[in-house]
Amino acid sequence: MVGMLTYSIVVMLYLAYLGFAGGLTGVLLWPAVTLHAILSILLGRAWLAAPEAR
Repeated sequence: MVGMLTYSIVVMLYLAYLGFAGGLTGVLLWPAVTLHAILSILLGRAWLAAPEAR
């Protein structure tokens, strides 16, 4: 679960960087950033709630 959380955070940060830097932009860029942010929050909550995962 930690791997998925790390991956989602890294992808979210990279896509946000691309959006702010003005490089690769498109219609679905910011929805993808939002989706990864929500996924990161849900994975983080699940990781913190699972006592055996820590």
